[in-house]
Amino acid sequence: MLREYIIRILLNINFYFLKLITEIQIHKSLNNETVVKFEEFFEDKQFVYLLLELCPHKSLLKLIQYRKRLSEDEVRYYLRDMLNALEYFKSEKILHRDLKLGNILLDGNMKLKIGMFIILLNEEIQYANIFYS
Repeated sequence: MLREYIIRILLNINFYFLKLITEIQIHKSLNNETVVKFEEFFEDKQFVYLLLELCPHKSLLKLIQYRKRLSEDEVRYYLRDMLNALEYFKSEKILHRDLKLGNILLDGNMKLKIGMFIILLNEEIQYANIFYS
């Protein structure tokens, strides 16, 4: 069976490289159904490439923009998953720093996944999403 991934491509800036490696190590250590699975990373002189679990239903932000609203049952469903994710982060002493609807992703089964852990200044990040099967 072929597995699908997403690749995030970040600009490799020496000044932030140690921070980037630290955050990669943190993300790699997380093992919970509510966290986007980190598979691998590699780099060249210009970029750092992150291989992550694919969430084909995009983000909760995109879902709300498309549908305009969620039902009460859907809100309850996602809120329960969100609280489970926050409990997990607290137990692991992790602070996300950029938790917003755009970083709450939906997997192939519409299950909530928290993503986008690596945070640098916007001017210093360049990334592209490339889908592979």
